[in-house]
Amino acid sequence: MLTKKAIELKFKQHPELQQRIKILKLASEINSDFKNPHITGGYLRDIVLGIKPSDCDVFFEGHTREQSGIVECIQEAEKRLGYPHYPDWEFENTLAMGSPGDLFEYT
Repeated sequence: MLTKKAIELKFKQHPELQQRIKILKLASEINSDFKNPHITGGYLRDIVLGIKPSDCDVFFEGHTREQSGIVECIQEAEKRLGYPHYPDWEFENTLAMGSPGDLFEYT
């Protein structure tokens, strides 16, 4: 069984995940309504298992369920960072949908 520390190390050493994190950080600066984005779910599971993720699940704190402007700020962040567009982002607004709390434990 992998420990939390081993999983965190694997995530820190995964270049694609680090790229996605940089994109989310810049996107949240571009759009102030895109608060505290976190990558969750199957994307992280697949990295741990050593398989290519099919999409990237992101929880964030916003103000409406179908919040506008999120995809656009992601695309702008990708452009500014010089990364190719990743078409398979999946977003869930934790304030509109609810969140179980500790995202590390939830994923």
